Parts: sequence; structure tokens; C-alpha cells
Amino acid sequence: KLGSDGGGGGDGGDASGDGEAAASGGGSSVYPWTIGLTADLGQTEVSLANAELLRTRLQGSGSLVLLAGDLSYADGFYSRWDSYARLMQPLAATVPVMSCGGNHEVGTAEAWVSYNTRYPMPYRSSGSPSNLWWSRAVGPLHLISLSSYAATEAGSLQHAWLVRDLAAVDRAATPWLVVMMHAPWYNSNSGHAGEAELMRRDMEPLLFEAGVDLVLSGHVHAYERSRPVYDGCSHPCGPVYLNLGDGGNRESAYVPWREPQPAWSAFRESSFGVGLLTLVNETHARFNWTRAACASLDAAEGHVDWDHRHCFTRTHYGEDNSATRLADTDGAWLVRSADRSCSQPAEGACDPAVPPAAPPPPPPPPPGERFSLEYDVGGRASAAGLGFLVGAAFMAASTALFPRACRRRRQGGGRRQSSDSPNEVRTGQLVGSGGRGAAGVQILDV
Repeated sequence: KLGSDGGGGGDGGDASGDGEAAASGGGSSVYPWTIGLTADLGQTEVSLANAELLRTRLQGSGSLVLLAGDLSYADGFYSRWDSYARLMQPLAATVPVMSCGGNHEVGTAEAWVSYNTRYPMPYRSSGSPSNLWWSRAVGPLHLISLSSYAATEAGSLQHAWLVRDLAAVDRAATPWLVVMMHAPWYNSNSGHAGEAELMRRDMEPLLFEAGVDLVLSGHVHAYERSRPVYDGCSHPCGPVYLNLGDGGNRESAYVPWREPQPAWSAFRESSFGVGLLTLVNETHARFNWTRAACASLDAAEGHVDWDHRHCFTRTHYGEDNSATRLADTDGAWLVRSADRSCSQPAEGACDPAVPPAAPPPPPPPPPGERFSLEYDVGGRASAAGLGFLVGAAFMAASTALFPRACRRRRQGGGRRQSSDSPNEVRTGQLVGSGGRGAAGVQILDV
């Protein structure tokens, strides 16, 4: 365990010894420094393949694995935390694994209990009041983990802590500044679009001013890499965003994608895989994303296809020249800007981080026009006026055909009675054969 703070599964404080020594220090002696990147791992055949892929790629050269939330998909079943630990044991025995909490760590009624107990992170040593957000100097990088499921606005505990932590970063000792969170700020997939928009508005200026180099997230079950971006515009001083929610969980990969592809999106694919980031020196890093399996629409294949030639959603940008499914599918150099003041202007086209909101529905018609039929963009009639019209016609016909029954009902005075049934019908309750309505729908007392 690397640098964990107390808790039921921890060691009661910041760890020391071999794991601490492997992740400390700075200067040229630590390079190259390789980090495995993944999220939304779960416990499937693909999860196991991705964990093994990370282990083999990092063995002998790896320094750390970052897992950006949604670890076990236990979802309230505590035994699944145990089976997840067994799945991860070969990898975790090779390199330290550090994580942040995702929506599946919230659980049901447990509300972070299992995650905080089993996976305590170094929050106390970084001055954080919560295991859900923390920081750590790890080798040549300063790592910050944020919570997508806690308050982020100015004045909140997390926001105030982030301001203090960024101000204390020593870029001479830790030249690389990396942030990890679960829900992505920049996402051109249809899945979870715009969920983290408020957090982005609250915290993106802080990360930009501090010169954050890379932001890692998950949540969206696909892979996407951005260009350096700030506030929706390609910017040479902005961070690169990596969405790696393609760890292999049971919910499969997400499609479709937002079209046209935003200007800030460099590569995206609805497949399963892992990322490797190698810090070469203080200014250059090499990133590679490796596909492990494809999404499949064939339920008989378990929604997984191990043959890369069948990846029908394999790319939406550029070329994919992978020879096998284990080849590096997407690669890019990350170069830190020499202009630490970030005075350079934005370059290229700008696209919003989330697609524009749909126009609001039309207002209700004035009282004098409530029987008119209005049509929306899809050509569907407004149900409000039509329903009222049909209901009024039905009541008029009932009065004409059954005047005596209608008079008896109007004279009930808050209690309706039936002359041919001993059951009473009270306000808010329907009583009949077996407590059900005529259509067989259970009616509950409200």
C-alpha cells in the first residue's frame, strides 16, 4: 500500500518502507517513470485481461497505477469487494494502486463505507478532511485526487482545500502536475454527457492557472483523449484530458458519439483497454492507449469481441494502424509548455465541453385556447388540451346516458357510494375485487 492514511484496511498512517521509497524522490534519477491508467474496472473477463495487461506492461518498469473510480462494482454486495481484491492481487502485488471514488463506490445505503475502509488514501498528510479528495508527491509528479460527488463551489471544503494544495506545489521537486477524478469534464460520448459541468465551471480555472498537465477520469465507458484544452478551446497551456472508463465492467462500452467531433477531441473509441504514461524527463511524456477487446452487439458473444478486426466502432478520428489487439492503438507525446505564465492565447476552433442544451418546451396556451391542438417539432399533438377535451366529452355523454347515477354521485358529498356494491370508496382509495382496479392494476391508499 502506498502512502495510505488510517482506516480499517490501512496501516494507521503514511506508509514507509519499500513502497514509500519507490514512489518518493525527484530529479533526473527517477526518469523514465511509467504509470498505468485505468478506470471503471469491475469484475469481468475483460477486467481480468486489462489488469493482467497492466501487470505485464509495468513489471520491472512500472511505478504506479492510477484507477479513476468505480473499482469493484460491488453495489452493496460486500462479498464482491473480496472477489475484486482477489482479481487485483497480482497487479497490486507488483505496483502500488491509488484510486479515487466513483459513483459505484457510493454504494447503496453504505455511502462510501466500504471504499473508505478498504482503500484509505493519503488525505490526512495532504491536509484534507476527507478520503475522497487528497494529494501526494509521487516520484516526479504531484498527484491530486478530486471527488465528483462532493461540493465543488467556492467556499466548499473541497474547493478551499484545492486552492491551498495547488499553492503549495513545488514544481522544482515535482515538475509534473496530474489530477484524477471520476466524472470527466470533457466528454464527446453520449454517455453521462454534461454530468460534471458544474464541477468544471467551479474548478477548471484553478487547474489552468496552476499549470496542470494531465487530467485523468473514467465514468464514461469508452476511451477518449483530448488536445490541450481550456474552457472549450484548444489552448497550448491547457491540460490534456484522458477518459479511461473502458476498464471492462459489466455495463459494456458506450455508443454513440457526439457528431461532429469537437475540435478539442483528438481520439475516441468505444472499446476496452488501458493507458500507459511514461514521464521521460521534466518536459516530455509519452502516452499510449492499448485496446484489449472490442464492444460487440452480439449477445451470444457476451458483448465482447477479442478480435481487433471486428472493432466496428474502433475509431472516429485519424487512422488505426494496430496490427494486433495488443498493439498501441493511440499514442501521443505530451510536452509541457515552457511558458509557465500561460500567456499564449487560445488557438483553433472552440467547442463547448457539453453539447448545447435543448430548447425549452413551449409555454402552455392561454386559458381561452386550452382546447386547441399544438404540435411540437416532432409533430406530436399536445396531450394536455386533447386530454381535457376527451374527458369533457366523456362526462357529457355519461350525464346524458345515466342521469340518475350522476345525480347520486354528485349528492355523495365527498364520499362516493355504489348501489350495487357494499364496498365504500373513500377519498384517495379505491376498493374493489382484491384491491385492484378493473384493469388489474394494484391501487394503493394514498
